[in-house]
Amino acid sequence: MSFLSRVPADTVPDVIQRGRTYHRQGRVIRLLRRGARYEASISGSQTYQLWLADTVQGWRGQCSCPYEGGGFCKHLVAAVCAIEAGEATQLPPEPAGLAPAPGFVQSVFEAAPPWARAAFLTELFHRQPALRAAFEALQKGAAPWPPQLKVGAAARELRAQMETRPEQAAATLDRFWAPWAGFAGEGDAGNALRLYLAAYEALAGLAEHTAWLQARATETKAFLQARMHSLPRSKHLIALVIQRWDAYEKAGEAFRYHLPDFIPFFQAIIAHPVPARYLRLQLEAYGLQQRPDLAALQAYLEQWEPA
Repeated sequence: MSFLSRVPADTVPDVIQRGRTYHRQGRVIRLLRRGARYEASISGSQTYQLWLADTVQGWRGQCSCPYEGGGFCKHLVAAVCAIEAGEATQLPPEPAGLAPAPGFVQSVFEAAPPWARAAFLTELFHRQPALRAAFEALQKGAAPWPPQLKVGAAARELRAQMETRPEQAAATLDRFWAPWAGFAGEGDAGNALRLYLAAYEALAGLAEHTAWLQARATETKAFLQARMHSLPRSKHLIALVIQRWDAYEKAGEAFRYHLPDFIPFFQAIIAHPVPARYLRLQLEAYGLQQRPDLAALQAYLEQWEPA
């Protein structure tokens, strides 16, 4: 049985494909095994750390990246591919009586005072020059980049501000949107789009904000058309919207994520046939292509079909 067949069932097919690509590109730069547990470092926009456990229910894992979709992120998938390829370095069993490494970090190391942690690391790196060299290499390879904006947290923050001071709605929206200029100026299309989605998620269905959102849609589309390298992020945002809708649908709370309200969002981020085709595939995968309330979106997607 393939190791990938045992990843969580809600892992997105596109994420699995991207994880395979990461593995083929050699982005799994460290993979250690001790028993049924694995630890890995994956090189992406920065270096992410993760752990995996092979259980009777399948793979379980956690990654330091900010991925919010369902199932595994691409970094976890890449690590599973590396494990399947036999690339893990086997470590000796831990001495009896010691807490596993993740438990030690959480319950002992992080609870120690700063001076004790510094002394411990100084001694550790003195005794393990190879470990010190590996740590230095990881830091040199880590590209500085702003943390990925959390859509759900940003949406909740905006919604709370709107409910607290509804009379200052316009000013609240403008303050919320202010980071757009910074993200756009830095070429960070990913965070700009996630901020845009957070605004839609917080305000979808509120008719009084339609004009404001339409103005932001125009800015977003112009931004994307000027930076075609953002296409992979556009596809990620499309998958994220559909996944978040699906999660609410399965929880019986579809009213909280009315998908037709996101049609202007989709229209704004689709500035090329590639994301248009990707959205069409996502709609088909979730059985949404025949929904009457998405007819306007289907008509828009047809404009991007090759002549």
